[in-house]
Amino acid sequence: MGALQLAFLQLKERLEKEGLFDASRKKTIPMLPQKIGIVTSPTGAVIRDMLQIIERRFENVHLLLYPVRVQGEGAASEIAEGIEYFNKQREVDVIILARGGGSLEDLWAFNEEELARAIFESHIPVVSAIGHETDYTIADFVADLRAPTPSAASELVVKERKEVKHTLRFLENRLGSEVLQILQEGRTQLTHLKKRLRDPRQRIEEDFLRLDDLFSRFLFLASWIANRKREQRLHLHESLFLRNPMQRVKHHRRFILETERRLLQNINHSIEIWKQRLEGRMGQLESLSPLSILQRGYSITRKIPSLEILRQSSQVTKGDRVEVRLYGGTLVCGVEKTEET
Repeated sequence: MGALQLAFLQLKERLEKEGLFDASRKKTIPMLPQKIGIVTSPTGAVIRDMLQIIERRFENVHLLLYPVRVQGEGAASEIAEGIEYFNKQREVDVIILARGGGSLEDLWAFNEEELARAIFESHIPVVSAIGHETDYTIADFVADLRAPTPSAASELVVKERKEVKHTLRFLENRLGSEVLQILQEGRTQLTHLKKRLRDPRQRIEEDFLRLDDLFSRFLFLASWIANRKREQRLHLHESLFLRNPMQRVKHHRRFILETERRLLQNINHSIEIWKQRLEGRMGQLESLSPLSILQRGYSITRKIPSLEILRQSSQVTKGDRVEVRLYGGTLVCGVEKTEET
């Protein structure tokens, strides 16, 4: 007993220094494994107790038994081969190493270095369920999870159906609340955007009103200039009549004609500038209009019945129905194929 205990402590210290016991490399046990691999003796009370507990807690779990010897010479190699078998087949989600209680000599197969390294190199989570709660082996330190007994391992790995249903209902209610909150936020944001979105026709109407105002002001200014020039011309006529210098009369007459010509030229030029600006504004408004985009051959596709606007082919699957908005009319289509570009 003293020699075995010393060998146990020496191996434990050496493997611990190599990092086989580090918590950082331990894998997470799946919440609801579909297939469980059990490495244990096919006879005895251990496997019967485990099967009864698992059947009672969740009868749909698929169990695969790898039969081995759990004590004696060569038992450690058989158990290691069972772990390697499940890793090669990749058929199970978790592996349970199980054995009933016994003396240190009876449990010695689970203190072999060969088995410890097989557990460490396993890509599948390993649960050790060896002996009683007070029994500790090297396999317990290397395993991803230690269970006090094989029965406790069955309860740790397989959740009760009622507990799973309760968790699913909780998650379903939480998901529903989150979805409702997201929809409410989206509805609020959509309402806010609708308030900010202006009708293009309203913008065109405002531009027309502004143009009318500018044109009225221009006509007023042109009329004021014309009246001013007319008054100046009358004043010149009066001066000519009073002074009667023929040369000055001719000179002022040419000046008046030239002034009128420039005035009309300026007026025509100003009208042309405002006309070009108006055409530019109307062109910009036309280019920004959604109907103009549809008129060029584009379309808006929405998924039925949610009327969600589609931007990616991944938003629909074969068999879905979509609504295609064209410049002239609407199409209701069925999706036959989707392709990523």
